[in-house]
Amino acid sequence: MKKVVALFFVTFLFTLGMYSTAFSAPHMKVALVIAGELGDKSFYDSSYQGLVRAEKDLGIYAKVLPCKTDPANYMPQMIAASMNFNMVIVVGYELIDTLKQVAPQFPKVDYVYIDDVVKAGQVTSIIFKQNESSFMAGALAAMLTERKDFPMVNGEKVIGFVGGEDYSVIRDFLIGYEQGAHYVDPEVKILTGYVGGWDDPATAKEIALDQFHHGADIIFQVAGGSGLGVIDAAKQAHFWAIGVDSPQGYLAPNNILTSVVKNVGNAVYDMIKDKLNGTYKRGTIYTYGISNNGVGLSYSKVMLKNVPADVIRKLIQIRTDIITGKIKVKSYFDRK
Repeated sequence: MKKVVALFFVTFLFTLGMYSTAFSAPHMKVALVIAGELGDKSFYDSSYQGLVRAEKDLGIYAKVLPCKTDPANYMPQMIAASMNFNMVIVVGYELIDTLKQVAPQFPKVDYVYIDDVVKAGQVTSIIFKQNESSFMAGALAAMLTERKDFPMVNGEKVIGFVGGEDYSVIRDFLIGYEQGAHYVDPEVKILTGYVGGWDDPATAKEIALDQFHHGADIIFQVAGGSGLGVIDAAKQAHFWAIGVDSPQGYLAPNNILTSVVKNVGNAVYDMIKDKLNGTYKRGTIYTYGISNNGVGLSYSKVMLKNVPADVIRKLIQIRTDIITGKIKVKSYFDRK
């Protein structure tokens, strides 16, 4: 508590000048605090797209405060946002502890944490059923890896998974991916690896190439900016990749099957719109899954080009079966 209060006053004069525009703006003021930086073409960029859309459509004043994956920035940026904005949207599990410390000091500020449940006063949590969309990705990979007439597959029942870091949300992606693959064929083997960070594409590329050399011809990356290394490996070694969070097909149109989309931008936009409309629920949990288009696969031109029509039809049926409950997708969080 003393640390928070001390930093509060240390940053006051700095933030007073830095965010003078925010003070004078007559609109609702929204800050997006991200643990890393924009440009990951994935999770952070998706949240930013929602903020930009809200700024354009709803007339808010918006600002991004990147922490550049530097713990020294976490507290100052969170306090700066809290002092000058009505709503603070936080993205990045690295910021959870900081959020828990700062939020109680600013009871009038509405905080939104994206991608997990944070139990701290007025913090509203957004969670996604990434296990559902990952189930579909696993089913897709299993159907294609053993398809004899499909290019760039080797006939082995082996697929891969590369995560950024080994923690609960990424485990939820993995458990859905594994279940989806085994729904199609229980004999499919899933190779797994973790980068240890979100901005290390070189290591991700090494992991992906290793999995490829051990038989994986389709690799699902859930690694943020690091995942770009998996896509680069797919282009270099000529195998298939599955993107994550945002539609990534344009990054490698000849090597990406689809992307497991987590519509973070929609959630950001919805929270801001609800606040303006007076329907925002402080301190509650909002859930986004397949049934409300919170998650899903990217049915882009790239997917329609690369994935056979009969496989797409099967995936659409799987989606329906998940929504109706015919298929019950396991979650890592069920174990907690």
